[in-house]
Amino acid sequence: MTISRRLSFFALWGALGVLFSSTAVRADTPFEYTIKRLQLDGFSKEFIRELYSYEALSSDPKNTKWQSWIDKVILSVYLRSNYSGQVSDDSASRVFQFLKAHLDTFNRAETKFGVQKEAIGSLFWIETKVGTAWGKEPVVQVFFSLAGSDCPERQKATLARYQELVAQEKIPIDLRVSEPEAKKRIAERARKKVDWALTELHVLERLYQQDQAYRQRTHKKSPRNIFSWMGSYAGAFGIGQFLPSSYELSALSAHSKKGKYRPPNLFDPDDAIFSTANFLHKEWGTKPGEHSDALYKYNREKAYGAAILEIYGKVLEIVKVKSLRTPASRSGASATATPAKKRTRSKSQSKRKAEVPSAT
Repeated sequence: MTISRRLSFFALWGALGVLFSSTAVRADTPFEYTIKRLQLDGFSKEFIRELYSYEALSSDPKNTKWQSWIDKVILSVYLRSNYSGQVSDDSASRVFQFLKAHLDTFNRAETKFGVQKEAIGSLFWIETKVGTAWGKEPVVQVFFSLAGSDCPERQKATLARYQELVAQEKIPIDLRVSEPEAKKRIAERARKKVDWALTELHVLERLYQQDQAYRQRTHKKSPRNIFSWMGSYAGAFGIGQFLPSSYELSALSAHSKKGKYRPPNLFDPDDAIFSTANFLHKEWGTKPGEHSDALYKYNREKAYGAAILEIYGKVLEIVKVKSLRTPASRSGASATATPAKKRTRSKSQSKRKAEVPSAT
């Protein structure tokens, strides 16, 4: 951070301390409003300074992208998700190929946690097309923006977006409400999302502090950088689309070594497989019909779980007729097989062979 930017930050911090003597959040801009919100919620000056110095946070003066994230999250209750287009024989085939590519890790995870590899692969398909589409939104920015979604200016913009969606007939008739009711519901939902975003930001702050402690202890950069995480408009990231709080509770490294600092990397297939299996296993039943509760905990839409289970069934049908053993595992099996004993000839056999006349 340059000296001028540091001075700007401390000037902003000091001004906020003077302007906001009460617990009510008031500010001239949504950005200042959100900074004040974090100050009141007990975030450290160091972490807020990092947010303030993060170039991308201030790269969009009008914060139009931030507003679009807020609108999608707040108004998602008025839009019905459709997963049917993601369920097909082709999608099951793609999952099968992903399973083959990471079979050893899937088998290890299934043995350890009891969650079927075909189910985890199907979940990865619904979430990110098995790691090919995990989102391009900066996770820290997303939660920073959502922490200010109850700002009056933000709520006004969200209400305008709701009216646009109604005019475009994108909100089902049975979900439409009057403008006063929509304004009330947006305000209520925004307050809930602010609390949620603050919780996730506190997790990010703890991860940041862990990485800073590692740097101070070893004088090396941490392998993890939360500011580089990219994900969805709702802040989910990695192949399995974890939230920061899910990462803190369930993320595991598939290749952790004793004494070595290796934070889980959910953009790595092996770590994503182990972490997702760890997240699901406590609720995972022993029969297909018992898996819905675990999937509902992962995403609270019944259609979401139904789509995963449908792909899961298709993948199981493929497995019945095709081997999940990879070419590498087949060659590896033959390479490690007990070598055949070398055949030896007796002296009499060798003598008889020598006495056989040539064809010429």
